[in-house]
Amino acid sequence: MYIYEWRYLNADGNQMTMNQMARAMNYWKQPGDTGCNPKPVAGNASNSYANSTRWLQRGDYLRIKDVTLAYNLPQNWLKKINMKGAKIYFSALNPYTFHDVYWWDPERGMEGMGWGIYPHTKTFAGGIELTF
Repeated sequence: MYIYEWRYLNADGNQMTMNQMARAMNYWKQPGDTGCNPKPVAGNASNSYANSTRWLQRGDYLRIKDVTLAYNLPQNWLKKINMKGAKIYFSALNPYTFHDVYWWDPERGMEGMGWGIYPHTKTFAGGIELTF
């Protein structure tokens, strides 16, 4: 799977009114350099931010979606305090995604930013369940 990176954040200077990524500074400066971006020049009209395979990046990822840990207290402890059950639990939804894309979430649309597409929400919850 490939993701098309949002190119305006890596522009050649044409989009200098917008924030730029630090990666935009990886450009050729002197003989022997291996920079891959055009030199950023404020107001540049070369249109190097247009559609190009330069903006493709691998979109492989592995996401931990749902993890729940629970522990039921032993019955012999509970009998002493006249309880039928007690459980302690912790749950996490979308706690971590392993990926190499430059954006927050590899599932956020065609250009990485995904206008109007919210990233997966991370949720952490824990509690105690008591039965009398």
